[in-house]
Amino acid sequence: MGADPETDVPILLPVLVKQIAVIGMNSSIRAINKDLIGRGYPNNKEIKAMAKQIFDREITPAINYLIDRANLYSIKPMLMLDDVAQIPGDEVGSKIWAGVGGGVQINIVKAKFETGYMQTLAPSTDSSIGNFFLRFVFKDFF
Repeated sequence: MGADPETDVPILLPVLVKQIAVIGMNSSIRAINKDLIGRGYPNNKEIKAMAKQIFDREITPAINYLIDRANLYSIKPMLMLDDVAQIPGDEVGSKIWAGVGGGVQINIVKAKFETGYMQTLAPSTDSSIGNFFLRFVFKDFF
């Protein structure tokens, strides 16, 4: 187990993810073995080896990708543009507002957190100049 060189704090996440994957692998091999037996194959060492071979060929590459290469988190900069038009015929009359801003997006597996600031380019006297914003979204929650 390694440690962060700057803080000397142990890095646990890669080890835990790999341990969880090993537990899942063993469970999956047993499930494939049960499926083969349910299809009429005999319950012997050859079928267990066949289940392991199927697992290694079909499932292991995807698990290795998820463990080694898939991002559990990401941090992205954002550049934002906004354009709003008030419909003609209102009491105030026709107005167009434009805004520009920047921010950051942080993704952690299925959760997305966005924060930033938007500045109005030509604010009228009765409106605010700009605003901070926060947004929290769960992707594919159910």
